[in-house]
Amino acid sequence: MGHERKTWRVAALIDRAGQACYLLVKNQSPRVSVAVGIYEAHLRSARKPPNTRRNIVTECAYLYTWAEARQIDLDARLLTGAGLSVPEIRGFLHWLLNVHQTKSGAALSAATVGNMGTDNRKVLHLLAMQRAAVNGELPVSVYGLHPITSYHKDSRVVTVAAVLRNLRISGRHTHIQPLVDQAAAHQVNGTIYPEPDFDSTLEKSYQFDSKGIVYDRDNQRILEPWDALFVIEDRTLTPKGILTPKGYKNVTQGVLSNALCGHHGSGKANDSLFKRYDIRDPRTGEVAKFTSNQLRQWLNTMYLRGGLTHEQAALVMGHDPGTNAQYDQRDYFERELLLQQSVRDGYAVGHVADVYISLADHDLQEAEAFLVASMRQYSIMPHGACVRDLKLDPCPNHLACFVDHSSAQPDVCAHLVVDSRHPQVIEHLNALSRQQDLMLSMLPVTSPQHGHASLVRRNIQHILTALPHLEAGHGQ
Repeated sequence: MGHERKTWRVAALIDRAGQACYLLVKNQSPRVSVAVGIYEAHLRSARKPPNTRRNIVTECAYLYTWAEARQIDLDARLLTGAGLSVPEIRGFLHWLLNVHQTKSGAALSAATVGNMGTDNRKVLHLLAMQRAAVNGELPVSVYGLHPITSYHKDSRVVTVAAVLRNLRISGRHTHIQPLVDQAAAHQVNGTIYPEPDFDSTLEKSYQFDSKGIVYDRDNQRILEPWDALFVIEDRTLTPKGILTPKGYKNVTQGVLSNALCGHHGSGKANDSLFKRYDIRDPRTGEVAKFTSNQLRQWLNTMYLRGGLTHEQAALVMGHDPGTNAQYDQRDYFERELLLQQSVRDGYAVGHVADVYISLADHDLQEAEAFLVASMRQYSIMPHGACVRDLKLDPCPNHLACFVDHSSAQPDVCAHLVVDSRHPQVIEHLNALSRQQDLMLSMLPVTSPQHGHASLVRRNIQHILTALPHLEAGHGQ
């Protein structure tokens, strides 16, 4: 019988975990062998290679083809534990001898079948193992001398390697092998491993002598690691999590930084917890990255959202008020609302603020509509905010905000809004004013550059003079 005459075939699928699995399927029929599927799933749980599982399922196709020709419901036999009788097994072997053809077209010889490792003794042994399994007994060895321990290969049964892996302990620990063998035997038999009697001498001899956390003046321990908070077993956060006899250590800033940010807070994802557990950033799909500075940015932003000014937040965070803005992570829309509120509260200076105040004296609703419409688009600059839509309306002053050449009198650009609650803006304006003083001292009075610097300095001083509460030190 050639390969094309088999009535069962192997179908390959991919499970949800992305692992290949193989099913035995009836040709030209949706029928699937349940027994072979269960056995293949067991092989997967035992971490058998895909090629090995495929070969085993392929070999089952011959047995199912033979059984179907003799109207034997092999699935029912295997699932109920009935199996095949000795005459049926011998009949299958004769079928292989007389019917199956090799690739060369010659029938298989008895020697070839013998080379498959099948003889009467092994058939009887398989039947004995089957009867033992049906009766809930441990299978016997080939020679019938003692129960076999091949169930240790099942991933569900406790082993020394499993114990060490779960305890995260490395090294050779052969002295616990007898204990694990006893536990495995109880597990297979469905019994509970008896709890041994407490032996204080034995416990003391195996007790780990770790260092204490706090000592008194007499060098006596007053706080043990297992009674302390923020204490972990050494190397708990390492990639493999393998413990060593070094004991315990305190959870310090460096420990958290290495775990979250990578080695020494570098922010590299190659040795962080995000890389180890494949935690992805939903915005980019890449492995998440974290730096210790992000915590300061988040906390500073929460202070600002809660109502603190930039100077107050800088005082809490220990920052320079002039550089605290770089920790502000509020988005575009939050900043837009804050800028609008600065205009309403009278902290902002500029043409937009002047128009809003003028309109609010007559019609507050019209003033609000003007304010919202004026700030639909804005750009943040070191010296304030530009409310011109630069994408649709390019700046005619080439971003020179302090001299508007499009107006009859060179004044500050009408689109510039300066918020007095931003100390870094005030600092930048003062720096620009000092730059103009330096340029005026160096340039000839008759030069065009001298005239331009004079206009810039005058307009900057007008802004600084008009800023409210400047002396009071308000800063947002």
